[in-house]
Amino acid sequence: MSSSTNAASNAEPSLLHGHVQYVKGTVESTVGQMLNAPTWTEAGTRDKMQGEAEMHAADQATKGQQAAANASRENKSLLEKEGKVEGLLGKVAACPGMESRGQDKIAASHQ
Repeated sequence: MSSSTNAASNAEPSLLHGHVQYVKGTVESTVGQMLNAPTWTEAGTRDKMQGEAEMHAADQATKGQQAAANASRENKSLLEKEGKVEGLLGKVAACPGMESRGQDKIAASHQ
């Protein structure tokens, strides 16, 4: 169950930590539903929300850096392929952030 708060709460938001927190919440929720344990389900829901919030904050913090990196790429077809892969992985993992990032890379490859 969720016994710890966001370990990175005093630090910069992290996509990696946010994903880990989200996965942890998904596992807790699933276990809670399977065992009919509302405490686990609620803890999982909280962890998923914390993970999503941290991923969103990290994404917003790096938007400018991403745009500059995408614009400076010499090989636009590589950027497009990378975007397609990231978007597909986002769909498979049910991660809207990855899907959005993939779409951003595809759009940047056509500029």
